[in-house]
Amino acid sequence: MATKSVQALLDDIRLLGGEQLSLSESVRKLVKRTIPSVTEEVKYGGILFASGVQFCGVFAYRQHVSMGFGSGAKISDTLGHLEGGGKGHPD
Repeated sequence: MATKSVQALLDDIRLLGGEQLSLSESVRKLVKRTIPSVTEEVKYGGILFASGVQFCGVFAYRQHVSMGFGSGAKISDTLGHLEGGGKGHPD
């Protein structure tokens, strides 16, 4: 079975709505600008980003777009922008 391309997934996200597509593309641009050597892979229904190891992904849904981080519980979020606990969260 062939893996879906990033462009094919973006075409599907476009069907969810312009805001979901815009947010997903904005995340891709930010990640690529921040880590020029990043690679992308479609997996688990979203776009996963890696640079040696997978570190985050962007996932579009009907009502929202989310980002997941492989080790998000280790991120210092002093501004309080992140939600959720996930594995390894101290709470």
